[in-house]
Amino acid sequence: MSFRTFKRRLKRRLGLLPPKYKSFVLGSAENYDLMGRDQFEMLKFWGLREDRYLLDIGCGSLSGGRFAIRFLAPGHYFGIEPQQWLIDEGLRREVGPGVIAAKRPQFSNDTAFNLSVFGRQFDFMVAHSILTHTSQTQMRQLFSAAANAMSPRAVFLATYLQGDSDYTGADWIYPGVSLYTFATIEAFAREHGLRCAPSNWRHPGRQIWLVFYRDSNEDFVADRRRASAMQSATAVQPGALAPA
Repeated sequence: MSFRTFKRRLKRRLGLLPPKYKSFVLGSAENYDLMGRDQFEMLKFWGLREDRYLLDIGCGSLSGGRFAIRFLAPGHYFGIEPQQWLIDEGLRREVGPGVIAAKRPQFSNDTAFNLSVFGRQFDFMVAHSILTHTSQTQMRQLFSAAANAMSPRAVFLATYLQGDSDYTGADWIYPGVSLYTFATIEAFAREHGLRCAPSNWRHPGRQIWLVFYRDSNEDFVADRRRASAMQSATAVQPGALAPA
């Protein structure tokens, strides 16, 4: 162990640094709280109710999931996260055994975007800072799996980082980010029968929230996008944070 690592661990034990699980994905403890609350408020804006089923893709240490777990009916929250230690830390330090027993959230460590692992379809799906790290092949895999896991009126909300060109690497990129044009993401979604549009929901950092949906849900999505645009236009915008 290097002296720098030792110093950092000692500071965490003394309470001088936030715990690692809060900064592992979102960059800082401030991002952890702000983005988690914002994600949950966005899901409620898009119609999340207690009796709906939510799949949190890349749920991490439950920055947003901790709010959804408490809000949803028992057995209605599902999370996918390859890093089991992040789930464990989030459950232990942000949720607690009483809520876990009462709400019965379910988790998977799948690494290949296998969204059928829970054997059900979902009304809502969210993927914060996932498209910002995927290769094009992985993005296509995600959209294929999402299309199969979405109920007929489902809404899938995900962030991306807009670029002038597309990431062409073959692997998941982290740390670091993958940039894509909106046209590329829209085309990949269309390959699997999904439409794609900016959600018009603010993001505390540089990422952009997109909404994926089927043609049958067009009227509802159009209404929510208009309402979101109006809300964002009148809201005080938060300061920009570093992207995850």
